[in-house]
Amino acid sequence: VQVSNNGLRAYAATANGGVWFSDDAGETWRPLGGWTTTGDPPPIDRPSSVLACGCLLVRFDNGNNANLDEVFVGTGELIPIERGRPFSRNSGVGILHATGPAASTIFAAPWTTEGTNLAGSGIFRIAEDPADATTLVAATSAGLWTRTGGPVAAWTQVGVAPFSGGPGAKLICTDVAWVAGAGATPTRLWVAVRDDTGTNPGVWVSGNGLAGPFNQIVLPALGTNPGLVPSSRLTFASAPSDPRVMYALGEQNQVWRFDNLNPIGIERIPPNL
Repeated sequence: VQVSNNGLRAYAATANGGVWFSDDAGETWRPLGGWTTTGDPPPIDRPSSVLACGCLLVRFDNGNNANLDEVFVGTGELIPIERGRPFSRNSGVGILHATGPAASTIFAAPWTTEGTNLAGSGIFRIAEDPADATTLVAATSAGLWTRTGGPVAAWTQVGVAPFSGGPGAKLICTDVAWVAGAGATPTRLWVAVRDDTGTNPGVWVSGNGLAGPFNQIVLPALGTNPGLVPSSRLTFASAPSDPRVMYALGEQNQVWRFDNLNPIGIERIPPNL
C-alpha cells in the first residue's frame, strides 16, 4: 500500500487482483485497468499473471492531482513457484508503469510494461535514487536490477559484487531502501539478501549508490537461534527523522536496529505474543 501525504489517495497492489485505487481515504476502491484484456506478455516459461503484484512505488503529485501521480508496479508474487498447479504463486511480467492511471476507466489499459527481462520473477520492492528520480533499483527473486533515464524494455543487473553475474542472479533480494543522507551521513543504498547457500545472507549497504562497493553487515544471532536459518527473509524500515537509523525485521520475531551502520540491538518477541 502507498498513501499520499494528505491521507486521501491510496494505491494497493494485490497478489492476484492487480492494483486498486482509493481517493476517499479508503472508503471505496476501484481496480486500475482490472477489466481489460491482458496484452501479450514477454516469453515466460512458468505460470504468470499481470494481475499478480508484489510491490508499488508511487510518486504522488504535490498538488494532490491523481492524474499526475506516477505509479510503478512490480509484478509477480514474491517467490514464484515454477510448477503450474492450483494455488501456485504466480510470477510476473516485468514492471508496469503509468502516469495518472487513476484517470482511466476500469475498461481502459493504463499500463505500459518495462523491465520485461524480469518476467518470470517476483519483485519485492522498487526504490529510487534520492538524487535522481530516473534511477530505480528493484529487489527481486532473481537478484538486484536497475534502470536509469526513463522507461526501458530491459532492466540491467547490478554489476557490483555480490549482485553481479550468475551468482548474483541466484540471490533473492527481499528488500531495498535508498535513504537520503543529511549532514555527515551519506546517502545509503541498503539491500536485504536471502541466500540459501549461506554465503551472502543478511544486509548489504553502499554509500556510493549502485557503483558500490557494497559492504556486508553481519547480523548478530542470524542463524544461531533455534528455528532461524541464515536465509531468513528481511525487510527494512528507515527513520525519516534520522538517516543514520535503520531497522531490519527478520523471520522468527527478530528486529535489528542500525545506528550509523552498527547493529546495536536485537529484540526477540516471545512466540506466544
